[in-house]
Amino acid sequence: MGRPVRQAVADVENETYYRLPHFLFMEEFAYLTNDARVLYATLLDLLEASVENGCYDECGNVSIDFEREKYKKLLRMSDETIIKTFTELLAYELLEYVKKGDPSKFYLLHYQNPGRNVAANGGAVNE
Repeated sequence: MGRPVRQAVADVENETYYRLPHFLFMEEFAYLTNDARVLYATLLDLLEASVENGCYDECGNVSIDFEREKYKKLLRMSDETIIKTFTELLAYELLEYVKKGDPSKFYLLHYQNPGRNVAANGGAVNE
């Protein structure tokens, strides 16, 4: 891996990063675990590849292929933890699971209105 060095302008411009949306740190998501935030960021990273692979429906909604084993390894999580974290994203309405044929589809959700509240049980509530 090498020795750590200071970030130069070229490093900042050429490095790849996971995007962690600001809305995940709003009060509505205060109890969302950091594991769930990081999983969301890694799933968000898949969207571009999904578009390139034609993984979208007739309305233009992009679906993702969630491979549990891949994410267990990437995030260094046990089977129990990855399932719990995935379920947390579902509960907070950040991920939608659609069982239609084989394979099932998953849609990553986001909030366009930053003033929207999320109830303690993870359900969306308008102010």
